[in-house]
Amino acid sequence: MVDNSSQLTRLFSNLLWLCPTRALPIPLEFDQESQEHVLSRLQTVWTTQPPTRSYLTHLLKALSKHSADNGYELSEEWYSLLGLASHDAEHTFRTLWLNDDMTVHLRESTALTSHGTTGLRTWGAAVQLTKHLLHHPDIVAGKDVLELGCGTALVSAAMLQLTSPPARAVVTDYHPDVLAMARYNLEHNSQLQSHNQAASEVDNSSSKLWQLEPLDWRATLSSSLESVFDVVLAADVVFDPELLPDLIDVLHRTLRPSVSSRAIVATTRRNPDTFARWEELLLQH
Repeated sequence: MVDNSSQLTRLFSNLLWLCPTRALPIPLEFDQESQEHVLSRLQTVWTTQPPTRSYLTHLLKALSKHSADNGYELSEEWYSLLGLASHDAEHTFRTLWLNDDMTVHLRESTALTSHGTTGLRTWGAAVQLTKHLLHHPDIVAGKDVLELGCGTALVSAAMLQLTSPPARAVVTDYHPDVLAMARYNLEHNSQLQSHNQAASEVDNSSSKLWQLEPLDWRATLSSSLESVFDVVLAADVVFDPELLPDLIDVLHRTLRPSVSSRAIVATTRRNPDTFARWEELLLQH
């Protein structure tokens, strides 16, 4: 096998996250042994958490073109992946492979907007916030943490896998379908984590430290959410200018009044006017 292990790991992680096939980092020297290495790792995950047939079809087309352009033989085993394809056209699985100790499996919608919400898909800011917590685990270690607008629950599912997880995690959203998806993903990852811990004889009860609650930012908070959190996290919630004052308000109402309390909001700059309004509100508070 050509010594391109870092390239193979990058390709593997891109495939698990279902990155666009036209932009996959396929090595130029993709020999049979390298292909088998990636294939075996993919099959381990996709046997139980498969992508759609559409994605696999596009992948095979991209690999076929790449092999023809670069003069190597494509393994026939790639075509066996079609047998793993999900038969659910409305949902797919994406896996965020962060390292050998942290992998988050997510079920999400195949459509950008579904049931009147974008919350059934995982967006870029959630990925970046997750990676930030991975590199700075002290932010949440042993803390009471609230997540606003959890969506598919990537951030919380990853946070609960940290070596030093939060003391308590309350995961919230408003849309009932989003909450149902988040519950599935949190329970699914908790079960996988418990299974892996049992196999390695590691005792860690972090998977039991979360609760899921509906939260309307404009409504009166329950006493269980008022001024009790050390850390409030949110990703991809800065998109509707009408909701920004309510977001600022709920941050104030849920954070514990302490100099050590903090809110971390990860966002993608999509609309310059909306982002400018967000910055203006932050400066006012």
